[in-house]
Order: sequence, then C-alpha cells, then structure tokens
Amino acid sequence: MARLIYAETSIWNRLCDQKVDGKFLLSSLAAQDAQLVLGENVLSEMVKTLQKSDSCSAGRGRELFSYLKSLLPYGVPLLKPTRAILIGEASHVSKQGPEVVPFASDCAQLFRQVDKFSDGGFDSRARQLVLELSGAAYNDRVAARAHLTARPRLTSMLRQVSSQKLPRWIARQATGPRGREVLAGRLHAEFPSNTLSELSYTAKKLLASRRYRVSHALVRSDLYVNWRCANRGSLRSDIPDDIFHVVNASYCDIFITTDRDQASYAVHALPSAKVLVYEGSAPLLKWLLEATG
Repeated sequence: MARLIYAETSIWNRLCDQKVDGKFLLSSLAAQDAQLVLGENVLSEMVKTLQKSDSCSAGRGRELFSYLKSLLPYGVPLLKPTRAILIGEASHVSKQGPEVVPFASDCAQLFRQVDKFSDGGFDSRARQLVLELSGAAYNDRVAARAHLTARPRLTSMLRQVSSQKLPRWIARQATGPRGREVLAGRLHAEFPSNTLSELSYTAKKLLASRRYRVSHALVRSDLYVNWRCANRGSLRSDIPDDIFHVVNASYCDIFITTDRDQASYAVHALPSAKVLVYEGSAPLLKWLLEATG
C-alpha cells in the first residue's frame, strides 16, 4: 500500500506558487510508492479565501482551486472530515458498522466543487465548510479554557509536566482513564443519546487498538492542548486550526508543513507518522521527492 502524504495548506500554497506540474508530481511520488492526499481542512481553508471581500484574497482562492483542479484527474483522494471518521471508528468497534474507510467515495462531487470554486463560486456548501471550521476552532479554544478553569488541580498538575517529560506523559495518559474521559466527551458530541458510561466503554475499546487512528490522535491532541493552555494561560487563535489538520492526517504516514510550531504539535498527536518541515531552501518538488524517497 502506498504511503500517504498529508500536505498542510501552506504546502499547497507553495506548490501553487512554484507552479509544480501536478502530473509529474503525482507520478514521481507514485514511483516512490507514495501518494499525496487532500485534507477536508485544507479544502475548508482554501474556501475561506473565497469569502473575503477584497479582490486580492478572492483571486488567490480561485488560483488555489485552479491549481488543485489541475491535479485531481491524476488521483488525489479526499479525506473525510475528522468527525465522520470518528463516527465510523466508533460504529466499527461496536460492531455496528463496516471497516473504517477514511476517504470520501464520491470523487465526482469533489471535482464539481473544485471546478465551481476555481471560478470563484461561493455557494451554500462553501459557506457551510467555512462555518464548520471556524465554529469548531472557536469551540475548541473556549472548551480548553473552560475545562482547565473548572479543574484547578488538573491545571496545577499539568504545570508540573516539563516539555521534556511531555511525550512520555501523553503516551501514558492517552490510553488510561484520562484518555477515556477525553474520548468519551468527543463521542458524546456525536452520539448525544448515549450515556457517558456507555461511551466510556466504547472509548476504552477504541483506545485499546492502534487501528482507530483518529480516536488516538484526538485524545493525544486534546492532552497536548490542555498542557499548553495550562502552561501558557491561553491558546493562540490559529492553534485549533493547526490541530484540525494534524488530526485529519491520522491515517497518513507523512505530515508536511512550513510551520515548525505546527510540526511540534504533530509529533505529539501522530507519534507513528513522519513529520517534515519545508523551509524553502530548495524547490518544493525536489525537496519533497528527496524527503519522502
């Protein structure tokens, strides 16, 4: 099976700016048994540029989607939204659903959407993507602060975990009672009719197997966010968006970004993935083929 590469939005911007030939890029990666994938969060962030009132931003959005449109015929699978994958994992572990497939099945719909966006179209679907991403980011920031405010003992304990000890602390907490509590809370948002006791049992089963990658990444990222918030007092507004990318990449083998800070989150949430930072010292195509070869 080909290694899956998740390129964060900044990488798609560089590919577009450097006018990297899509067909050559994808065929070269295929020759190295690797495949570039598109994240739902990347799509949402690209759509954000279309809704901005200034012509420069809107033009950039059309440019990005035109570039993406040139790649799609050669095969760029779209990851499902994280919450859809989580629902699939919970259904599978409860024997109420099939094996988890992290990719959207309707490629024709993606082609139609990208084609419309490349012409600057901003319809109800585009608006919904932006609202979901912005609302989820805001809610996660508020929830992280509220969670710690209500638990002063937890805040005190988190402040005693040094950055050097953090990886081991996350690994230990992620599959224990605290990890189950975190995941049960996430599951409750998707299965509100189930009790927390029922969802805690489901969370325990999910965390007992590495195959349920979104479940593990959600827990690990939430633990990291709580630690960061406790130690710094707040979260930058871009951190939830950055974390969304990382968790959406759970089923991928390689995560690439231009943001070294984002990479530092990724190594905590995706311990089995290769995390790469492109710093622009070489053409992106050359760097990517060398880094993933």
